[in-house]
Amino acid sequence: VNQVDKGLPGSMYLSVLSTSLSKKVLVDLGTHKEPVNIYTCPILDPGERKTSTMNLMMDPIYEYQKKKAREIMGDDEEPPVYVVDDITSEALFKVMTENNERISVISAEGGVFAIMAGRYNSNGNGNIDVYLKGHAGDPCSNHRISRESLSMDSPCLTISLAVQRDIIKEIGSNRQFRGRGLLARFLYSNCKHQAGYRTRQTEEIPDAITQEYESHVFGLMEMPLELQVIKLSPDAQHAWDTFYDEVECGMKPGGNLEGIKDWGSKLSGAVARISGLLHYAEHGKQSINVPISVGIVGDSVAIGRYYLEHALSTFGLMGEEPQVEAAKKILEYLRHHKPNSFKGRDILRNKNAFKKMEEIASGLKLLVERNYIREKERNTNGHGRPEATTYEVNPKSLM
Repeated sequence: VNQVDKGLPGSMYLSVLSTSLSKKVLVDLGTHKEPVNIYTCPILDPGERKTSTMNLMMDPIYEYQKKKAREIMGDDEEPPVYVVDDITSEALFKVMTENNERISVISAEGGVFAIMAGRYNSNGNGNIDVYLKGHAGDPCSNHRISRESLSMDSPCLTISLAVQRDIIKEIGSNRQFRGRGLLARFLYSNCKHQAGYRTRQTEEIPDAITQEYESHVFGLMEMPLELQVIKLSPDAQHAWDTFYDEVECGMKPGGNLEGIKDWGSKLSGAVARISGLLHYAEHGKQSINVPISVGIVGDSVAIGRYYLEHALSTFGLMGEEPQVEAAKKILEYLRHHKPNSFKGRDILRNKNAFKKMEEIASGLKLLVERNYIREKERNTNGHGRPEATTYEVNPKSLM
């Protein structure tokens, strides 16, 4: 209905499963056990309908939260909280201690990253301990002057933040985020543009599908908050071990993960977590009675490869030089309009990403150096104002 890139609803569905199953499931890998909570970060430009899509996917969680609040209305007991939006680290810590050490942070904006970076701290420094330890389930304490001391034995945090590309560039420049491993914990989905290519839709999602989805999520939410340890079948264990070895090899010098070893070191664990989520999505309350199948692990490995591809592009975006960014935008224009030749002012007129010619010049220079385009010889007759440079397009660059 919303006609969005599949990475958004796909990542959101995994986040819904994570919200439903956190602190309920551990995946036994033989050498260690993985929880099933995940952090996702779909990346979309404005106008890509991320807010309405996220709300649609999360609606059963919100409805279940309202249902539980109605059930205990009038009692002394506080209603459970499953989802929060923009929240400071200190407030997040407190709400987790009040909700069995588990919570989900779901937001269609990048404000949470700004809060992590210390937007509301008087010294401007961010406190990201709860986000780091909430991913792994490590013990966490919060001792602050003039505030009560709080601690958690095994915090379990789910995060899904849909952000714009400009936000990704900002967080990539935060040394604390990269240095302490926060960025390595996220599964990124660099979503393709859909705005401008959508068609008018009047049909709504059928009620039967909406009700089936809600029933599916409610069933997982209703599972008791008691840890179940689920094993992999022998074939599934072999498939996961093989993927683990592949990822490890990719982190060697010259490997595809060499530049993002921090992220790569968590990929096989993320695949195990996804396997646990998909297993419970398929088998529901009967999940504990059957091991995770090789088919589920195979599907999870495919999802892991998807996130690997998008992590490479996302970390590239984080460290991208302005010249490279400008060249990519010009190339995007050329591949859309497919001109044989063009002038700089054509880019300025048709590509709103640029405000002035100076922003375009460095990108044109790089494209010339890389043989995507070449300068056409000018007609120099010595009279009047010099003619603006015309660039001829290498046909191969349009492919």
